[in-house]
Amino acid sequence: SLANLAIASLSLMNMDDMPGVVSEIARVLRPEGCFCFSVLHPINSWGDAEAGYFETVRYTEKLERDGARIILHDTHRPVGDYFGALQDAGFVVERVVEPVPDAAYIAAFPDAARWLERPGFLHVRALLGR
Repeated sequence: SLANLAIASLSLMNMDDMPGVVSEIARVLRPEGCFCFSVLHPINSWGDAEAGYFETVRYTEKLERDGARIILHDTHRPVGDYFGALQDAGFVVERVVEPVPDAAYIAAFPDAARWLERPGFLHVRALLGR
């Protein structure tokens, strides 16, 4: 049975074969099915990866908040890699959003103020165009 919707939240940047994952999503969606995903914005990951923007680079980021530590293993890819994978799999991009936090969000999470200067995330909605 085919699906109408597939969602990938902050995960495509962790896939070794991101284009293969996007192709597999297209395979299991019905014609005109919807694929929505979010990734760390490539402008943001570019700075974290400390590499050329057009390079695909794996990197590690260590975060500490309120005494808790986490190590993230991500891959920086330029934005064109995501859109190329969508196109190759037969998707048509319907909407792209670079969310900007509002004042209430920044008041609750002051560290998010940096996303007023550069995008933190990229949200994409694409339709399968079989």
